[in-house]
Amino acid sequence: MASVFLYHVVGDLTVGKPDFVEFYGTETVELAIQVIGDSTECGIPVWRKRQHVGMTENSEMRQQRFVGILTSLDIVAFLARSECLENQEKAMKTPVSEVVVPNNSLLKQVDPATRLIDALEMMKQGVKRLLVPKSKVWKGMSKRFSILYNGKWLKNIETGSNNNLPSNSNRPSSSSTNSAMCDKFCCLSREDIIRFLIGCLGALAPLPLSSIFSVGAINQHYNFIEASLPAIEVTRKPPGDPSAVAVVELTPNGQLLPDFPVNLSVQDDNVANGISSPRQMKFSSRSIGFNPGSSSFGIGRSMYRGRSAPLTCKITSSLAAVMAQMLSHRATHVWVTEDESDDVLVGVVGYADILFAVTKPPSMTTVNQSNEAMRIEVQN
Repeated sequence: MASVFLYHVVGDLTVGKPDFVEFYGTETVELAIQVIGDSTECGIPVWRKRQHVGMTENSEMRQQRFVGILTSLDIVAFLARSECLENQEKAMKTPVSEVVVPNNSLLKQVDPATRLIDALEMMKQGVKRLLVPKSKVWKGMSKRFSILYNGKWLKNIETGSNNNLPSNSNRPSSSSTNSAMCDKFCCLSREDIIRFLIGCLGALAPLPLSSIFSVGAINQHYNFIEASLPAIEVTRKPPGDPSAVAVVELTPNGQLLPDFPVNLSVQDDNVANGISSPRQMKFSSRSIGFNPGSSSFGIGRSMYRGRSAPLTCKITSSLAAVMAQMLSHRATHVWVTEDESDDVLVGVVGYADILFAVTKPPSMTTVNQSNEAMRIEVQN
């Protein structure tokens, strides 16, 4: 396990992050469209308003007010309903509480002193946002022997003993932290985690230079929909992770040929199927374009952050290269093609796949690297 996961804490990632502003379920779909375009991972947390504004709110009460994360697909699926198409003006004024898919487990409030490795485990279990209090006590970056850790805690970690802070450590007590805590937070996403990790590539060596195949970061259970089906089918059910669907068509020999991977949060048991298939899938030369100005619902250019062509990488691309590619394009995923051909689709890499790869035990990575070497040798 890389030391960067043990010696860094969530507070390190909050430096420079703006204050988090709650988006309430009483806001309209029209306003949500404007906000989502600039949001992280194309989704915004939705909250219920406080019943008693002047009352002190603890973390449990705040967690109960969290409803879920409103995504661009939620809005597309809602606006595609027949009743919304009949009365577009009314649809745009609908409260987002009627649109967002409730899921209280997508966000967790954590202390700034939470270890990075613990935050990664939360996100591997499905958490997509971390709400971190901004405390007067917490300042700057953690150090290996800072007063927060006091050195002794790190020694306990390395020897495998109790990971709790010693009673005589200099860590601020919970009472002092609560008294110094102001009602301000910042919100961390998986994109923030990846952005932090790419700045610590040296501490992760040699993993970042390994291929995404050897570290097991390629997800072959991607979602797809047949090109002959109505586009509305992609909005039937919420997606898997990553939120992406490949539009495919059948060839005479029965193989699936992806036409264009749609950057939408979709999955349907009968339409968008997670598969792990040995059949080759090939990107066609066609692409789907979007004209924001022609939208009857007034969805601006910032609403669509996709591309006119799929964002792809090679099966032999390094993990660091794929991470940089995702961050530079603000993408939630990258489609993976065979090394010999840019058209043959083999899988997809998303945030969750990278998090699993960087926290995988070294022994498993070594086995995957050996398998890759054997595959290349057989091909040659």
